[in-house]
Amino acid sequence: MHDCDIDIMAITESWLLPSIPNSFLSVQGYHPIARTDVGDVRKHGVCFYIRDNIPFISIDSNCPNTHIVHLVSLKCYIIVVYRPPSNTQNDNTALINLLEQFCTGKEVLILGDFNLPAVDWSIEDVLFQDYDPLTLAFTNCFNTIGLHQWVDFPTFTSSGNTLDLILSMETDRIGSVESLCPLPGCGHVPIKFTYHFTFNTSQDGNVCIKKRAWERGKYKIIDNHVSQIDWDYEFCHLSVDAKFNRLLQILTPLIDSYIPLCKQLSPSSPLSPPTALKKNRTTAWQLFKSTRRFYGRHSKQCTQALENYNIINRQYRNHFIYSQIAYERTLMDNLKRNPKAFHQYIRNKKVGAPSMGPLSHPDGSLVEDCAAMAEIFVNSFSSVFKDSCPNPFPHQTFQGTLDNVNITYSAVYRP
Repeated sequence: MHDCDIDIMAITESWLLPSIPNSFLSVQGYHPIARTDVGDVRKHGVCFYIRDNIPFISIDSNCPNTHIVHLVSLKCYIIVVYRPPSNTQNDNTALINLLEQFCTGKEVLILGDFNLPAVDWSIEDVLFQDYDPLTLAFTNCFNTIGLHQWVDFPTFTSSGNTLDLILSMETDRIGSVESLCPLPGCGHVPIKFTYHFTFNTSQDGNVCIKKRAWERGKYKIIDNHVSQIDWDYEFCHLSVDAKFNRLLQILTPLIDSYIPLCKQLSPSSPLSPPTALKKNRTTAWQLFKSTRRFYGRHSKQCTQALENYNIINRQYRNHFIYSQIAYERTLMDNLKRNPKAFHQYIRNKKVGAPSMGPLSHPDGSLVEDCAAMAEIFVNSFSSVFKDSCPNPFPHQTFQGTLDNVNITYSAVYRP
């Protein structure tokens, strides 16, 4: 994903089960995976990987093998769909009803494997041909919604059919559409395309989010600044929204000054294959496609080109295995010189929040027990609430006492 500079990846037939936690599927630089599993059925399921600087909300579709995300800042919805051949008539009807009802009045992009092999998307007026009842139901659905399909090349290598579709309501949004090399052991061709938006990242602030190392903040300095602010004066005669905006105006410069940004790690993984191998793999795949198109699928030239591609593809797959072994051996050899790299690698392999702790106890010792760490957090949180102000402003002090205060119902109640 990093090598291809992908912002959003939609995956069909994810084969994910509920027993597989999201921590096993995390990718650096991306939000936690957004997924829809189908019980204990392995060959089903869909999911999204979305860059962590793109805010989104998952929407429940109440339909199996579909997942909907709302790109909040871009005001666009994306639906990933996998329609397995085993779908019943009720399942297909539910999917069609979902698409027709949800797409009304929204900008929607639909991606996925619809398993409609009878449709030849390379011809004109493809939605108005005579098809079997199932295919006709979906093409009528696409035509009713006003969708345009952009993939006009085979996406399933063994049959040469176009099963994976890109359906958009806006015809001026789609840029380039290209096929990538199939992943090892997969018969489908990954599709990469661009979708253009019009927005200003410098003024919005919701698209580009700075990640800060909150654990390294200089909170004593911030506390010193905050304690010298006359909050009664700052919030006087302001509405709730205006108070919140004023609070942000005060805190934002302090955050920029005393909370450092996270270090920008290189997106390339230590396990990434060399550029020459990736280039050879891409070249072999393009050569196979051109040979198949020129000589035919069953020709000797096409068979030889496919065999050459499979040889390079196996080298590409084995590279990750051997690179991981070599990388882990390097971590072990450098354990004494660079223990942080080793422990960070181990933490990424664990489930849950293994990076939490140990915490420093007020007595100076380090605490790793979960209950003791929770108690430290509680005490730290409660410490911000004080019975008295050490340096009060004049209008915040009162030397007298309140006696004989009588609060009546009629004085409080406002009909």
